[in-house]
Amino acid sequence: MLPAQLHLRLLEALAPPSLIADAQLRILHLSPQAGRFLRHAGGEPSHDLLQCVLPALAEPLEGMLHDAAPSGWHTCVVRQVPLEGASRDIELRAMPLHQAGGVTWLVQFNESPVPAAAPAPVAPPLAPEHGSVLEALRTTEEQLRLVVENARDYAIFSIDLDRRITTWNRGAERLLGYDSAEVVGRTADVIFTEQDRAAGAPVEEATTALAEGRASDDRMHVRKDGSLFWASGMCMLMRDGRGEAVGFVKILRDQTAERDSRKALEASQSELIQALAEMQRARQLLEAADAAKDRFLAVLSHELRNPLASIASASELLLMPKLPEAALEKAAQVVQRQAQAMKVLLDELLDVSRLSLGRLTLTRRPVSVGAVIQSALEATRPLVQAAGHELVVTLPAVAVEVDGDPMRLAQVVSNLVSNAAKYTPEGGRIGVRAEVFHDEVVITVEDNGIGMDPAEIDRMFDLFSQSAGALNRSNGGLGIGLALARNIVELHGGWIMASSAGQGQGSQLRVGLPLLRVADAPAPSMPPEPVPQPLRPAEASEGELILVADDNGDAAWGLGKLLELSGFRAVLARSGEEALQVAEQHRPAVALLDIGMPDLSGHEVARRLRKQPWGRAMILIAATGWGQEKDVQHSMEAGFDAHLTKPLNVGRIRSLIEELAARRKAG
Repeated sequence: MLPAQLHLRLLEALAPPSLIADAQLRILHLSPQAGRFLRHAGGEPSHDLLQCVLPALAEPLEGMLHDAAPSGWHTCVVRQVPLEGASRDIELRAMPLHQAGGVTWLVQFNESPVPAAAPAPVAPPLAPEHGSVLEALRTTEEQLRLVVENARDYAIFSIDLDRRITTWNRGAERLLGYDSAEVVGRTADVIFTEQDRAAGAPVEEATTALAEGRASDDRMHVRKDGSLFWASGMCMLMRDGRGEAVGFVKILRDQTAERDSRKALEASQSELIQALAEMQRARQLLEAADAAKDRFLAVLSHELRNPLASIASASELLLMPKLPEAALEKAAQVVQRQAQAMKVLLDELLDVSRLSLGRLTLTRRPVSVGAVIQSALEATRPLVQAAGHELVVTLPAVAVEVDGDPMRLAQVVSNLVSNAAKYTPEGGRIGVRAEVFHDEVVITVEDNGIGMDPAEIDRMFDLFSQSAGALNRSNGGLGIGLALARNIVELHGGWIMASSAGQGQGSQLRVGLPLLRVADAPAPSMPPEPVPQPLRPAEASEGELILVADDNGDAAWGLGKLLELSGFRAVLARSGEEALQVAEQHRPAVALLDIGMPDLSGHEVARRLRKQPWGRAMILIAATGWGQEKDVQHSMEAGFDAHLTKPLNVGRIRSLIEELAARRKAG
């Protein structure tokens, strides 16, 4: 049970700042906190309510009391009231109390945010003629005391300035487990956990409340039986009628269930956010995979169309009557070379499938490194010769052996040499050498070709990855070879690495394999290098002159020959720069330009031709393996008259030239 001399102060500490005035609006009672809303806070206040309150509150309060109904609460919010150096919104609340002696008013002041407590003014003495009001206050006091005593959901108790408990309500008995007799006189530290006591939390809370008027008390607490619970509450400073601090009042409410529910909700929200993020990542991966699939299919189509175009042209030539013997042999060689190129592409695709399924196996045995290199060069020599490259091979003087799969190792070297041949402009230099370093054999393939951006080198070994320079070439590959080479070499316990000084400065790829042994026998001799045959233009006839530019020599020769046999004259070029030189020299009426060529793309060649007075009237036809809608658009923007996708049909070319010429003639 709370002592009578404390419960009024306790209620005043708990309640909002308030005062009681009589029917003439003279102040009868003033809570300590209400002094902050008076114009004479800290001094002798006026007994007239409207003269006592802050000027900004006087008029709104007078209007509210004048228009108030006979019962119930009446509310008014006053915005931006100057209070203790800041502007705050103040809510005024008033309720009439009907007593035998007349009406009295209960007035409350609420603010947001809550400021620090300020010293309260001394309440004015009550006039003796207000005995009936005092009786009403005592009645109200008793009612409020019963409310506090029976507030079972709230632990409400008071402590003195030394933190000793002085009162203890029934809610505190229920929540904390102690009877009033067990705790009154003990420090309130008993409800703090051992960790908080060791950290000085009780002292810090009292110090904050003494300095600021209140301190939050949201933390874990401990019951008499040692069980823990989370309580949310407040420790508030109590002052006497003179404004002197006399102790604190604490209010606690068990918030364990609410806190657990909040944590569960936060966890659910976190899981939902994580799930949404994972869904977003999955969607992005699917979109990336879809884009990669489309890009790969476009590249695959392009890479298959190029050898197919050469085969189609050569096969048409083989069916031509009275074709010279040399041309027949040349056409057969084109078919053979390009069929081999398609076989390599398909083998790489199958190897990727085997690799992804874990079915790429090795048949290992002692194998000569020289024999591996010789086998690889036999497969790639037609490609090297067709480009007119110089090939320099350097092998150890004695036979050097590794433990490996000869076919797979030859595939690795073949891939490196093929890349060097593809990405080196015509007439370049390719070097292949094998050296022994301690316990390993290092095979090096280097060229003076288009080179690589050093920042892209590591990515070049990823599946389906290509450099920008490779994508602009007619035979750039699928981006499979180096990824396969790396996996094959690593299955042999070796390593592979690339280096380049930058774009246009050549590349060097090195493969390291564990050395098995160095034999006494001499290394196998390499076959003599055939003299490369230069690319010759098709034999001239009397028809219209057409420039055919394609870095695939077989495709250029076959198409040029077919055009010649169809009544045209043809001149050939193997690069963008050469195409411009040939066009400047021969001034052809028509140009069939491949898009992916070394040095200059077909688009750039078309743009430069259109800038020449003699090139503005030329018929420009893009002939490429790229056939998507955006590829056609890019060709039109570059100045082409038409866009054809390989393989090309000479009949279609003839009709297209006639159609474009007629359109030009008609205006």
